[in-house]
Amino acid sequence: MVFNVMKDGAIADGNTDNSKVFQNVFNKACQSEGRNLVLIPRGTYMLAPIVMKGPCKGQVEFHIIGTLKALIDETSTIDINHWITFQYVDRLVLSGRGKLDGQGPSAWDDNSCSKNPNCKALPISLRFDFVTNSRITQLTSMNSKNAHVNVFACKDMKFDHIHIIAPKDSPNTDGIHIGSSSNIQILDSTIATGDDCVSMSPGSKNINIRNVTCGPGHGISVGSLGGGPNEEDVSGLTVTNCTFIGTQNGLRVKTWARSYASSVFNLTFEDIIMDNVNNPIIIDQQYCPSRNCEKGDSQVQIRDVKYGNIRGTSSSKIAVAFDCSQGKPCEKIELNNINLTYHGAEGAVASSCSNVKGSWWLFPKLGFVGLTAREYLAIGTIFSSTDTVCTLQVLHQDETPLLYSLVFGEGVVNDATSVVLFNAIQKLDVSRVDGRTVLHVIGDFFYLFLTSTALGVIAGLVAAYILKTLYFGRHSSIREISLMILIAYLSYMLAELLQLSGILTVFFCGILMSHYAWYDVTDSSRITTRHVFATMSFIAETFIFLYVGMDAFDIEKWKMTKLSFGTLMAIYSTLIFLILLGRAAFVFPLSALSNYLNRKAERTEVITFKHQIIIWWAGLMRGAVSIALAFKQFTYSGVTWDPISGTMITNTIIVVLFSTLVFGFITKPLISYLIPHHKTIKIRLGESVVPKDDLNVPLLSFEESTATNIGRARDSLSLLIERPISTIHSYWRKFDDSYMRPIFGGPVTNQSQC
Repeated sequence: MVFNVMKDGAIADGNTDNSKVFQNVFNKACQSEGRNLVLIPRGTYMLAPIVMKGPCKGQVEFHIIGTLKALIDETSTIDINHWITFQYVDRLVLSGRGKLDGQGPSAWDDNSCSKNPNCKALPISLRFDFVTNSRITQLTSMNSKNAHVNVFACKDMKFDHIHIIAPKDSPNTDGIHIGSSSNIQILDSTIATGDDCVSMSPGSKNINIRNVTCGPGHGISVGSLGGGPNEEDVSGLTVTNCTFIGTQNGLRVKTWARSYASSVFNLTFEDIIMDNVNNPIIIDQQYCPSRNCEKGDSQVQIRDVKYGNIRGTSSSKIAVAFDCSQGKPCEKIELNNINLTYHGAEGAVASSCSNVKGSWWLFPKLGFVGLTAREYLAIGTIFSSTDTVCTLQVLHQDETPLLYSLVFGEGVVNDATSVVLFNAIQKLDVSRVDGRTVLHVIGDFFYLFLTSTALGVIAGLVAAYILKTLYFGRHSSIREISLMILIAYLSYMLAELLQLSGILTVFFCGILMSHYAWYDVTDSSRITTRHVFATMSFIAETFIFLYVGMDAFDIEKWKMTKLSFGTLMAIYSTLIFLILLGRAAFVFPLSALSNYLNRKAERTEVITFKHQIIIWWAGLMRGAVSIALAFKQFTYSGVTWDPISGTMITNTIIVVLFSTLVFGFITKPLISYLIPHHKTIKIRLGESVVPKDDLNVPLLSFEESTATNIGRARDSLSLLIERPISTIHSYWRKFDDSYMRPIFGGPVTNQSQC
């Protein structure tokens, strides 16, 4: 049913009070069942304060095309807290492209609440009290005397395509203020006011703000909180894809200094653009808009706050300011990809941090705080990547084959594993770490590892097939070399495009190429390809260390940190000590376990203690992968203005340079002392020859006793490591010779002559 206010006597002349007509029309619509439309045609309708109260029998929709104007007389303005109010209405809809003009300039001079705590209230333009399952869309609110929209004790409300307008110097003209409400959405709207664009008071839960443009104004604020006893918590706020233009603040959480106890948690701010914002990111637990506030520690606990992908410009030097309570420090504050610049006269952009708990114990004890839980986990993967090239240059494969294989094998797999683990951690939700989360991380790790490996294997097989079978890839050195290089690079690019591990993919692509494709090219192509790849590797590594050296002399990054020289030295020493300790905790127990498991196997060599020391030492040096992962974690396109991120970049550079130079220079004399050259030659000459009969021994034999078979099964792992042609590997060689090599290339092994 349609109820047209004009037919009930409304006069759209901009002077006549139509509040009684609007009240009567609402009452009729509210008492009617079904869907009821209240139509407000074009024109200007003057309205005195009005309260439209439910519950209603049916659904009521106000379709506003005209302009509603508030009265400006004192009786309708002073000590009146509302203009248009809806109460206890379910499924309310306010639509149309009409305007609500609060005529605020007539009352703003009477707004003294920022200076006088006993001030008299001014009317809020649009109030919703105990309203549920409702939608407000395509309306414009302008020049409210107080806040434009107030949402109290409401549930499941949606505001979309709302336009709120007021001058930047208009007092207390909040855009949308929310309190004691849940499941509120504010979408696709523009808010320009003299106060907060959106503010949330106690009891706000599950608030979703998306694609909102704010400015001018005071930004999006949580608080002020802690002003009264028994306040409800604020939780579940999500702000995404929003833009702030010329606002006083961007994303703000504020609590009174001497406050009552409550909590703020589970806040997420992501994909935000700041355009000349004075305080882009701020937590203020010493909030005091006047000089009459009581000083003390705030009792409001702030925790689990995430800031991600926030970029733009700050109009002040301090772009990120966390001033938390000393009694209840902020906990689990996470910042990722914060890229804010400042072009003022005060120098480079900076941040300040007070009373924010680190996620772990050690760095905060040293005076370095601000890292998030995910960043601590990422640091573990960054420094788990080793560089064993120096040790491999000193070791001789012919003299110490087992030791060389262990160092080389760990080196090539370690970098790839570190990258895969780093990528898995980026997907980790650190706010809810439980058994399921750990299983999810393990699942992500194996997914990335296996899919990256499979992609590399496929790329290697494709290269081998093209070189062996297809005409355009055969008997031309230029084509053969080009195909091998391009397919290897293509496998890396494809893995990165699919968000897999490029380094792991190209590693296994290289293994398959060396196993098959290498035998499909001419002798000249083999020689040229070997030199081309070696040259490319040397040039790439040289450039990487040149970049590391350039970053070491990047004065801006060193100036960015606010830590003292003593604190920085403590951090460097701690990182190097943890690398030494972690490496030892990995190498020595696993070596002892390997020796124990193989104690009954017929082996000529065990991993001696001297060998263990060399393996431990080989993994102490850090290289290019650590630098790359650090830049990926702590910079945005290679640039950062965050002091914490800048400190971690310089930490990584120092650790890489120190471990490479100091540990690298000691490597050769250490190995020469532990394994003299003449001793390794004797060991090599004294090695026993593997009996030919044992090379093709299967896992089990039906012609032998059960005890013999059990003993062989127990030693199968040792056989596989010591003599890979035997046991399971012998079956792979048979399969490889029969099916794979005829298709993809390579010499067929004559097993009878092994």
